[in-house]
Amino acid sequence: MAGHLNHGLRPEAEKESELCAAFCEELGVPFAGGKADARAIAQTFRLSIAEAARRARYEFLQQAAHQLDCAVIVTGHTADDHAETILLNLSRGTGLRGAAGIAQQRDNIVRPILAATRAETRAFCTERGLWFHDDPTNFLEDAPRIRIRQQVMPALTAINPRAMEALARFAELAREEDAFLDQAAGSLLQQAERPSEHPLAFLTRDLEIRLDRAFLVAAPAVLRRRALRLLARYLGTELDHEHAESLAAQLVSGEEEAIDLPGGEVRLRLQAEDVLAERIQEEEPFRYPVTLPGETFADAMGWVLTATVTPPDDYQRPARSLDVKIDAKATKGGLHFRSAQTGERMQPLGMDGTKLISDMLRESGLSRHARRRLPLVCDLVGPVWIPGIAIASRVAITPTSREAIHLKFGAIGPEQP
Repeated sequence: MAGHLNHGLRPEAEKESELCAAFCEELGVPFAGGKADARAIAQTFRLSIAEAARRARYEFLQQAAHQLDCAVIVTGHTADDHAETILLNLSRGTGLRGAAGIAQQRDNIVRPILAATRAETRAFCTERGLWFHDDPTNFLEDAPRIRIRQQVMPALTAINPRAMEALARFAELAREEDAFLDQAAGSLLQQAERPSEHPLAFLTRDLEIRLDRAFLVAAPAVLRRRALRLLARYLGTELDHEHAESLAAQLVSGEEEAIDLPGGEVRLRLQAEDVLAERIQEEEPFRYPVTLPGETFADAMGWVLTATVTPPDDYQRPARSLDVKIDAKATKGGLHFRSAQTGERMQPLGMDGTKLISDMLRESGLSRHARRRLPLVCDLVGPVWIPGIAIASRVAITPTSREAIHLKFGAIGPEQP
């Protein structure tokens, strides 16, 4: 199939879409057309018109590919586009990633004619009588990319007729070195990580990472900056060169402070010995029924709760176990799980009297994010089990128990859906 998006920038674009549809019909190729308002997108998200149009275009193509069950998206970028992108990025002060230009393949997007020039693709179409169309915006001299196309590339070609090939070789080297540095920086982060030994640490593996500050400081500056950029990217934001330089300097300074990264969704806490990187995310309260018997998955939070009915034997577990048995007859109504509520209390097994659940969670050593993600298994009366923390004494197995509910709580593993 073929796809075409009208970005809503030119009145003649509607006619161009019709021409594309007619050409596809002539070839017997299924056609998907769409329309976007690039100006509105640019205003809403504070983007340039070109970037807004690019985002709208790829979103449309991804949606069309999904609806029509297409495995890949093929674009018509050429060697000219590649060279122009490299020069445009360099003019903006890019690093190795930008210097690599346009990737031959990224995820499900493939660019099979990236090695062919624009002139070669035109000649191919002309020789075979294939219709093609030039976007009029390609000739607007005030656009940065068009200036490079009409002024810079001809000047470079005058100096070296094979300048386009030279830029492509440079981009390939930049891509290889960028990948190598990313690998080295990733190894640095892995060695610097201070993983929590808490059995519930998996609750926030996508939200927070704790690193050895001294280990990062001892690394070469180039890897330290690269590691900070990788860390930010893992948590959902991007650091430009200036931000990475500033953060690297603050890291080395030894000062303790909390720094919000660009976008306001990631915070870096520089502590005396550690660096805690965390996503600033407020978890919404939740409440869902427990599947009994069966498995209840919380994909967004990375955990699974398994519940089965079993005999009450072999019930003794450590207090912090993630695998417990409770008296089935002692529960009131069906089981559900939910987030903790302010001011609620529970009498833990082995303790006289009740205790605030908020205190129990805080004393457990769990981070703030983990406490908000940890589900409480409840019946109609209230909590019966806080995974890894405590069982309510009222549902404990006793000599008179005849049937148990076996509860297991853990991370969603690779073998699970």
